[in-house]
Amino acid sequence: MIQSLREVVREFAEKYKTPRTGFESQIAAWQKAIGPYYPGEMTVIGARPGVGKTSLILTEAAAMSVRTKADGSPIKQLFCSFEQPSYSVGMTAMCLMMQFPTFTEMRKQEVHPEQIAEFAEWSGFDTPLYFMFEPATTDEVECQAGELGVDIVWVDYMQICRSGESQDAAEQRISQISGGFTRLAKVLDIPVVVLAQLNRRAVDPKTGQEPEPTSADLKYSDKIFADAATLVLLHRPDRNNPICKVICVKNRFGEVPEPFDIELDGAIRRFGDVGHTKRRIERQKEEF
Repeated sequence: MIQSLREVVREFAEKYKTPRTGFESQIAAWQKAIGPYYPGEMTVIGARPGVGKTSLILTEAAAMSVRTKADGSPIKQLFCSFEQPSYSVGMTAMCLMMQFPTFTEMRKQEVHPEQIAEFAEWSGFDTPLYFMFEPATTDEVECQAGELGVDIVWVDYMQICRSGESQDAAEQRISQISGGFTRLAKVLDIPVVVLAQLNRRAVDPKTGQEPEPTSADLKYSDKIFADAATLVLLHRPDRNNPICKVICVKNRFGEVPEPFDIELDGAIRRFGDVGHTKRRIERQKEEF
């Protein structure tokens, strides 16, 4: 499609005649430093295995599932999980929404069967949070998102999405996937948040820990960096330490903030601001 400059300006004026809004992060530090997830933009969150990137976007999706848009209607979400089993992701999301013990504890049978039976009747299941578990192409994700009329798409994770051609070279495949999700965000005018796996790096002999990640740790990072409106890297070298550093390396429509910390509550696999685990434990003590 070819447009004149006047047409482009008029389209922009029509689109932004009201203040630009997005879906706010439930983590105050993230919201303050990076801002909301905006329609029409792809946000990429990169991390090494075991850091907790899936828990992060499940935390955000669970929080949005109990919020509403400005018109009072629920936020429709599509969560594409191409790595973990459906029951694991679905039950973890449910536990986050109910602030219930982790799904791991359920599998250990540390939760009473009567409590599990009550889940099926919980009203929270009416929330429009949809899951897509089979690895798919970006066109297939776009088709499903369009049919469902969702407001935001979460993808876990980019490197295991399928491309249109199975014989594509790895670099070409990632390029197609990255471009496909960028197009999806623009065509449907919704935020698309995509996880990406970072390359493993040797432990620094001086510190005994993984070095801090950079955008170069993303496989075929040039294309992903170019497509993403926001590119964020997570760093938690000690998997037993709940503190996770958030490093924003690109923010197309704002300043790149200084790195900041968030905290993983290991008991419920929920990310939040530093200190939120202690506050949850204190509330539970008061209740009992």
